[in-house]
Amino acid sequence: MSDVQITQSLAHYEAIIERGLKTFVEVGNALLAIRDSRLYCKDYATFEDYCQKRWGMDRTYAHRTIDAAKVMRNLLSMGNISAPMTLSNSQYTITVKPVNERQVRPLTRLESPEQQREAWQRAVETAPNGKPTGEHVKRIVLEMTREPEPEVMVLPAIKSPRLIVSFAEDMPQVGSESVDLIITSPPYNLGGDSWPMGGSGRTVRNDGIGYMDDVTEEAYQEWQIECLLEMYRVAKVGASLFYNHKVRSVAGGIIHPLDWLRGERNPWTIRQEIIWDRGSTHNHSASLFWPEDERIYWMTKGLPALPSRPVGMSTVWRFHGPVAGTWHPAPFDEELPRRCIKAVGRDGITVLDPFAGRCTTLKVALEYGYDAIGVDLSAEYLERARRDNGWTSG
Repeated sequence: MSDVQITQSLAHYEAIIERGLKTFVEVGNALLAIRDSRLYCKDYATFEDYCQKRWGMDRTYAHRTIDAAKVMRNLLSMGNISAPMTLSNSQYTITVKPVNERQVRPLTRLESPEQQREAWQRAVETAPNGKPTGEHVKRIVLEMTREPEPEVMVLPAIKSPRLIVSFAEDMPQVGSESVDLIITSPPYNLGGDSWPMGGSGRTVRNDGIGYMDDVTEEAYQEWQIECLLEMYRVAKVGASLFYNHKVRSVAGGIIHPLDWLRGERNPWTIRQEIIWDRGSTHNHSASLFWPEDERIYWMTKGLPALPSRPVGMSTVWRFHGPVAGTWHPAPFDEELPRRCIKAVGRDGITVLDPFAGRCTTLKVALEYGYDAIGVDLSAEYLERARRDNGWTSG
């Protein structure tokens, strides 16, 4: 290529960039042509030197823009962007193009054009209003590239949990700083006589939940703080607490768990709020929207002690609540403690549930090979859970 041709080609591509970086695709393609044709060599030693001195672009930005342009070329080269295309036995119809480099950047981690197209379409289908942000695309790519978790092999428990009849706010049998992970769900103070059931009036509730569940709200919140303080005492530094509660409706207004969790007396650090989408509810009033959601608060004692692997979950958990009609009036599904343990569990930990009830948390913890402690006011509940699970006493 003659000097005149080089000058003309360089001027052509620089005009594209000069137009105010009109689009990241055009800029990336122009930079790619300048780099691959070595049009910069006349005045600059390296392509990176050219980008920095001519355009004020550092090496990372320049190559990132080139990579993003390549992805767009891959997407568009597969035919009309609105035409359906079959990939991996599934049909994807790309109807929305990326409009900025941040949306495309995560796709550069995927090697094949087919994967890039699939990831973009997934992002469009799952994003609010079909407009994915760069962060949303990044989550989709992470889901596609994450190594599958090994299946948990559930074997008969080789050990039994430690079962303690005691109060959640007073557990002297549990040593200070002896527990690594706490997963629990206290009574919700829903009233002592009846519950609004299925939107069709109130139904007399079963007696015997153990704790009084019909106290003043002030007394209930004070009790919850006392429980949190006791849990904090028995927790090791770095321990995690997953605290499941619901938002309640009382006298036309809501009472939120954060009303007491964010108080000065709660010593735990609130890390995240998880929304549990139960998919159904049986306890609601006909005059309200159905409350199918509950909250799970991840709290820690100082900085959390975490495994080396990523947590790998979102803050919205979708799984059905437990089947009604069991011998315990308010159990939760095994999936709840399973997700908590999968997120932060690591070798050699001890798991505690101070409102053990049916001992669902303990059952799941033992499946993972962890030590487990269950505390409950009802000796009957603990004994029945022991029999049902075949645990030895002592």
